[in-house]
Amino acid sequence: MMGLSLKSMIQSMQVNDGTIHEGTVQNVNPIEISLTGNERFHISGAMLIVPQAYSDYNIEVEIKRESGGTYKTTGTVHNSLQQGDKVALLSFNEMKNFIVIGKM
Repeated sequence: MMGLSLKSMIQSMQVNDGTIHEGTVQNVNPIEISLTGNERFHISGAMLIVPQAYSDYNIEVEIKRESGGTYKTTGTVHNSLQQGDKVALLSFNEMKNFIVIGKM
Protein backbone atom coordinates (compact mmCIF):
# COMPACT_ATOMS: atom_id res chain seq x y z
CA MET A 1 0.00 0.00 0.00
CA MET A 2 2.88 2.35 0.57
CA GLY A 3 4.45 2.32 -2.91
CA LEU A 4 5.38 5.98 -2.48
CA SER A 5 6.28 7.97 0.59
CA LEU A 6 4.30 11.11 1.37
CA LYS A 7 7.42 13.20 0.69
CA SER A 8 7.99 11.67 -2.76
CA MET A 9 4.28 11.99 -3.55
CA ILE A 10 4.33 15.74 -2.85
CA GLN A 11 7.59 16.21 -4.74
CA SER A 12 6.19 14.41 -7.80
CA MET A 13 2.99 16.48 -8.04
CA GLN A 14 2.66 18.85 -10.97
CA VAL A 15 1.37 22.40 -10.51
CA ASN A 16 -2.08 21.48 -11.92
CA ASP A 17 -2.03 17.97 -10.46
CA GLY A 18 -4.14 16.84 -7.53
CA THR A 19 -7.88 16.39 -7.64
CA ILE A 20 -10.15 15.31 -4.80
CA HIS A 21 -12.46 12.37 -5.55
CA GLU A 22 -15.08 10.44 -3.62
CA GLY A 23 -14.78 6.68 -3.47
CA THR A 24 -16.27 3.59 -1.86
CA VAL A 25 -14.31 0.76 -0.27
CA GLN A 26 -15.21 -2.38 -2.24
CA ASN A 27 -12.83 -4.83 -0.57
CA VAL A 28 -10.65 -4.69 2.54
CA ASN A 29 -8.10 -7.45 2.01
CA PRO A 30 -6.53 -6.37 -0.21
CA ILE A 31 -7.92 -2.85 0.00
CA GLU A 32 -9.78 -1.82 -3.16
CA ILE A 33 -11.68 1.42 -3.72
CA SER A 34 -13.96 2.41 -6.61
CA LEU A 35 -14.48 6.02 -7.67
CA THR A 36 -17.99 7.44 -7.32
CA GLY A 37 -19.39 8.02 -10.79
CA ASN A 38 -16.91 5.56 -12.31
CA GLU A 39 -17.45 2.32 -10.39
CA ARG A 40 -15.47 0.36 -13.00
CA PHE A 41 -12.28 2.24 -12.05
CA HIS A 42 -10.84 0.37 -9.06
CA ILE A 43 -7.86 1.65 -7.08
CA SER A 44 -5.64 -0.82 -5.24
CA GLY A 45 -2.07 -1.99 -4.67
CA ALA A 46 0.76 0.38 -5.50
CA MET A 47 -1.73 2.97 -6.84
CA LEU A 48 -3.11 3.56 -3.34
CA ILE A 49 -1.63 5.07 -0.18
CA VAL A 50 -3.61 4.49 3.02
CA PRO A 51 -2.24 6.47 6.01
CA GLN A 52 -1.88 4.72 9.37
CA ALA A 53 -4.81 6.79 10.67
CA TYR A 54 -7.11 4.65 8.51
CA SER A 55 -5.85 1.29 9.78
CA ASP A 56 -5.87 -0.64 13.05
CA TYR A 57 -2.77 0.12 15.10
CA ASN A 58 -1.42 -0.25 18.62
CA ILE A 59 -0.63 2.66 20.92
CA GLU A 60 1.00 2.96 24.32
CA VAL A 61 -0.74 5.17 26.86
CA GLU A 62 0.81 6.62 30.00
CA ILE A 63 -1.58 7.76 32.72
CA LYS A 64 -0.35 10.01 35.52
CA ARG A 65 -1.97 9.29 38.84
CA GLU A 66 -2.96 12.08 41.21
CA SER A 67 -1.31 10.16 44.02
CA GLY A 68 1.96 10.13 42.08
CA GLY A 69 3.50 7.69 39.69
CA THR A 70 2.34 6.61 36.31
CA TYR A 71 0.52 3.67 34.80
CA LYS A 72 1.42 2.44 31.31
CA THR A 73 -0.75 0.26 29.14
CA THR A 74 -1.18 -0.53 25.47
CA GLY A 75 -4.32 -0.58 23.41
CA THR A 76 -5.49 -1.00 19.85
CA VAL A 77 -7.12 1.76 17.84
CA HIS A 78 -9.68 0.19 15.49
CA ASN A 79 -10.03 2.62 12.58
CA SER A 80 -9.40 0.49 9.50
CA LEU A 81 -11.39 1.07 6.36
CA GLN A 82 -14.42 -1.22 6.06
CA GLN A 83 -16.35 -2.41 3.03
CA GLY A 84 -18.90 0.26 2.10
CA ASP A 85 -17.00 3.15 3.72
CA LYS A 86 -17.10 6.39 1.73
CA VAL A 87 -13.67 8.04 1.48
CA ALA A 88 -12.11 11.19 0.07
CA LEU A 89 -9.12 10.56 -2.18
CA LEU A 90 -6.47 12.90 -3.57
CA SER A 91 -5.22 11.87 -7.01
CA PHE A 92 -1.80 12.80 -8.34
CA ASN A 93 0.58 11.78 -11.15
CA GLU A 94 -2.27 12.14 -13.67
CA MET A 95 -4.54 9.79 -11.68
CA LYS A 96 -1.90 7.07 -11.47
CA ASN A 97 -1.71 7.35 -7.68
CA PHE A 98 -4.20 8.13 -4.91
CA ILE A 99 -4.00 8.84 -1.18
CA VAL A 100 -6.91 8.44 1.23
CA ILE A 101 -7.34 11.85 2.90
CA GLY A 102 -10.50 11.24 4.91
CA LYS A 103 -13.56 9.19 5.72
CA MET A 104 -16.89 10.73 4.78
